[in-house]
Amino acid sequence: NTQDKKFLNQLFDSYGLSVTALNNYLECPWRYFYANLLRIPEAPTPSLSFGRAVHASLKIFYDRWAKGENPEADFLLNMFRQTLVLEPIGERDLKTALIKGERALGGYIKNPWTQNHRKLLNEFRVEGIELDGVKLNGIIDRMEIVDIANSVNVVDYKTGKPKTRAQISGDTKSSDGNYKRQLVFYNLLLDRFDDGRFKMISGQIDFIEPDANDKYHTESFEISRDDKLGLEDQIRTVADEIRELKFWDKACGEKDCRYCELRLSAYKK
Repeated sequence: NTQDKKFLNQLFDSYGLSVTALNNYLECPWRYFYANLLRIPEAPTPSLSFGRAVHASLKIFYDRWAKGENPEADFLLNMFRQTLVLEPIGERDLKTALIKGERALGGYIKNPWTQNHRKLLNEFRVEGIELDGVKLNGIIDRMEIVDIANSVNVVDYKTGKPKTRAQISGDTKSSDGNYKRQLVFYNLLLDRFDDGRFKMISGQIDFIEPDANDKYHTESFEISRDDKLGLEDQIRTVADEIRELKFWDKACGEKDCRYCELRLSAYKK
């Protein structure tokens, strides 16, 4: 009804869109609705706890690195252990995550591309960026300032199995392009942040875990004007669908989608 629509529009205008929220909407509008708009609390999964501990420990490590210190791999692993034990994770899952994380981070940090720049901004938050009345927000894992003109390389950490370049870009049948979209989204944010203070010249996906052959992967992309224009159009379309509740009678089509099931149980006619 009109009151529901007004209330949901107020929430949307207040929260805006992050790239996670956008990707969630494109995957399943009801996932976005419950997780990002209504923000119904969900119990964290072991993989989410693992990812948060990885991100937190890398931030601590790179904050030290940016100060001119030279933390060793052991420091990173200690930070990982300390942050992981603070997560709501069961004992068995904790042991599994500790083994996996120590192996992954210990190898990741030895790769040459992980320590190219001293001038860094970690977990750089950009909020309230306007695009045609839509408020955009984001947190960049690592931003490497590569020259005195404030040209930057944006680095995003990913846990899980490494993806190919084509999978990252969404150029395979099974891929959704979420990772590349994330880099383009950050470019949109930085273009509009503080009168263009930072010029994003590249975006990089770093896979923290190695592949089956113990090899680590990183992929770098230059974001084109067409990439950004395409994403701007996508954001406008999604914002309109959310504000006008055009997704209300739709389902994502995925079998056993718990968000669509939740919608059906909550709004049975």
